[in-house]
Amino acid sequence: MQRLIHLFYNSSIIELCVFQPLAVTIMFGLDFATLLTLLVVSVLFALFYDIYFTCLMRTN
Repeated sequence: MQRLIHLFYNSSIIELCVFQPLAVTIMFGLDFATLLTLLVVSVLFALFYDIYFTCLMRTN
């Protein structure tokens, strides 16, 4: 029982084993999602705007 209490209250073990990989995963996931969103939204906007603008110019 004392080992279990020592494991849960010793922050260095918990930080090294759980929180550091979790933090790295979250940060890389947020970075990847942000870059992907910026790129995808920009490309889709350019494609749809170009298509819409080209259709408007053809009708006039």
